[in-house]
Amino acid sequence: MIALLVFHLCVNIWWLRVDNHAIETDEEGHMISARQHYAALFPFEGPRDIKSRLTALSRIELGIPAHPPLLHILTAVVIRILGYSTNTMAFTITPLFLLSLLGCYLIARLYLTDWEALFTVSVVSFTPIMYAASRYLMTDYLSMTLVVWAVYALLRSQHFTKTRWALLF
Repeated sequence: MIALLVFHLCVNIWWLRVDNHAIETDEEGHMISARQHYAALFPFEGPRDIKSRLTALSRIELGIPAHPPLLHILTAVVIRILGYSTNTMAFTITPLFLLSLLGCYLIARLYLTDWEALFTVSVVSFTPIMYAASRYLMTDYLSMTLVVWAVYALLRSQHFTKTRWALLF
């Protein structure tokens, strides 16, 4: 499983470095919003206190259609850590993709052997839409990651009898 995750990490990094895909439609809007969130969270000039940053965040329009800002905030943090570029913004999806695969593996392990679960996750990871879309800054991967881990927590809660897992769900 670790080899599969490392493979996808390396391939996505390589692809982002050599690709010149057109950034348009939703991805462009997400990158613009991420840039606005970055400017609000990590201002270059002016006041830098928490209140000023929260005020700046509250003034950001969510766009049409409106998207929840969690992906844009995560992307702003990734920009802060790795530097500003469109590839850095698109890279935000790669860890979410890897977390989704890990969650799928853990769900499959509840019902299958190690090898069967690994085969299942390999098939999921190479499904064309999963494999290719893991390199675009879109809200779908964040949603999928949250759903996969919510399902895992729900299954581990054993019909809500395990309080910690039920709370995590």
